[in-house]
Amino acid sequence: MLTFTFLANVFLLLLSHEDAHVIHVILNDVVVLVTNDDWNCDKITCPLPTALCRVVVRPDNTNQGKAIRINMCLDEKNNTLIEKTFTEDRRLSLSGRLTMFTFRNGNSFSENNPLAKD
Repeated sequence: MLTFTFLANVFLLLLSHEDAHVIHVILNDVVVLVTNDDWNCDKITCPLPTALCRVVVRPDNTNQGKAIRINMCLDEKNNTLIEKTFTEDRRLSLSGRLTMFTFRNGNSFSENNPLAKD
């Protein structure tokens, strides 16, 4: 089964093959890939008990040409399992904070807060 779903600027691809499943979520340049055994939360790999991948992309307030990207793996109780922060060249026009949440079952949503300064 191959299913394509477009929601705003989110692209969700679900592929099923017998007992394997793949969830691929793309929001702008954020990519989340979930399979039965692996969970790539943008730039990090989440451990098995992860329930939620959270990615935050925001402008670097000290350097206009840079962006801050925070990748987090959270468990069912919202405890942080892994959190990594990256500073990178800004590839997108950011006017605030963009946050994407992806759950192990493939549900995903995003928030775009143009007024956020953090």
